Amino acid sequence: MLKRFWSGLWILCGWSSLADGATVFWVEGNQIRGSDADGSNVTTVLAGAGSSLSGLHLEDQTLYYSDFAANTLSSVGTDGTGKVSYGTGSTGTDPSGIFHSGDLVFSVTYNSTALYAYDLNALTLSTLSTSVGGQGIDVEYDPLSDKIFVSSRSSVIQVYDRNASSLSTLYSGGSMIQGLSLYQGRLYFGEGSGSLKSIALDGTDETLIATGLGNVWGLDVGAGGIYFTTITEIKRMDLDGGNLSSIYSGSSLFDVEISAVPEAGSILFGGLGISLLVRRRRER
Repeated sequence: MLKRFWSGLWILCGWSSLADGATVFWVEGNQIRGSDADGSNVTTVLAGAGSSLSGLHLEDQTLYYSDFAANTLSSVGTDGTGKVSYGTGSTGTDPSGIFHSGDLVFSVTYNSTALYAYDLNALTLSTLSTSVGGQGIDVEYDPLSDKIFVSSRSSVIQVYDRNASSLSTLYSGGSMIQGLSLYQGRLYFGEGSGSLKSIALDGTDETLIATGLGNVWGLDVGAGGIYFTTITEIKRMDLDGGNLSSIYSGSSLFDVEISAVPEAGSILFGGLGISLLVRRRRER
């Protein structure tokens, strides 16, 4: 996710903990869990959080998450308190990737291949696009350019204005593009073929960072490096692709995020439940 404004503070402050002590969060099945940055001291942040959780985004020590099966968006504090459900099935169909910005949650959906903006105050859903050109996986929003970037397990990355009045292609020629992450004026993206690349926001300067990584699904980039999931593992490497390591092994890990909150210094992971994995692998 976007971290332009805090990258310098990350370098100065290093890693630190959220109020509840956890630095890593992930959703797997119907619960949200947390642990230390190295994967130790695993705790359950919220049990029974939904049916088949998918997207995850952190802002101001609040975790926003989507439920693929129940078609809902919800939020909860990083300490597991203050859960809020935004609607009961009307918050978009099968939301996969999400991005929270201000009063809006942008969501891209998998089976219905649509792009939505959900107003958390008015509890209204706006359809920005009825077809994202494939199976929607991830969405990123850049407030500086007011652009929305969408991946759909296809060969292209699409760019929309915030009101979806215009559509363009940022990049073409990929292979099952899935995870997206904006960092310091570049869009990083992972592919199902195992490659990880970045590109300038004007579509120039394509850079291949690494290959042979497996099924790169979730992705986030920050001052701490590049973090990505391969569904069964969460891995980290430097911004130049060096020092690759596995920091967590589990099941159905589909999303990853590094906190942009300087006092948090957290890494966030999102995943889908095992039952959803079976469903998604069949439908995808």
